[in-house]
Amino acid sequence: QGHGHMAAIIGNQSRYYYITAGTGDSDYSIYSNSGQNGVLAIYAIEASSMDKVISIVRNNDTNNSYYDDFVTFSTSSKMDENMLSTAYAKQRKFQTGEEEYRLFTNNCADIVKDIFEEGTNVDLNMGISPRPNDNFENIKENKTEIQYDIYNEIENENEK
Repeated sequence: QGHGHMAAIIGNQSRYYYITAGTGDSDYSIYSNSGQNGVLAIYAIEASSMDKVISIVRNNDTNNSYYDDFVTFSTSSKMDENMLSTAYAKQRKFQTGEEEYRLFTNNCADIVKDIFEEGTNVDLNMGISPRPNDNFENIKENKTEIQYDIYNEIENENEK
């Protein structure tokens, strides 16, 4: 449908976590906002680099749009832990029905944004469009500023 899909990979060194959200329905009824609760899936991936993890995800996640671009940020181990903890908490909310996937108000991009911002205390600067492709373009345009804000937060962590 040209709207795209956004997911996150958290981690470094040899342990990574791939986080993706959607309806969990392979017939792509997400476009109809059909009232499905949705799924937030978290997969542990062991690989030697982020590039290898991206390749694994591109080749194995056939339920979502093909990932044709990506942006990476350097974060601290504490931020990685916080993002992963936030992702697991969100996953539990999906499982209990406390939180639902919605095309315009709680889609894959919104979920990535929530996990990133709660875990790093940095604004992802996605804009207001509900389209993941638009959100991603905003992130790419603001990558330098976002990374700068991350480094400032890491400095704040280290001072505590």
